[in-house]
Amino acid sequence: MKLKAARPGRDTDDIVHLLVLNEIDSVDSAEAIFESFYPGDALEDRTIALLDRIFEKGLPPKQATPPRANLT
Repeated sequence: MKLKAARPGRDTDDIVHLLVLNEIDSVDSAEAIFESFYPGDALEDRTIALLDRIFEKGLPPKQATPPRANLT
């Protein structure tokens, strides 16, 4: 859904975070996942441009998952 909206500035940080979490490192990989959720749709040119800028800048490293909280 973030790639479908792809509002620069508003969705960029969320898109970057989701790319990192899902280990997506190319426009082609992002487009493949997008098309699995939106069959017959393609990424818009503005979304591809946004992804190009993100990948040119480079993705941040994936953060370690914190341990589960013990609530007992």
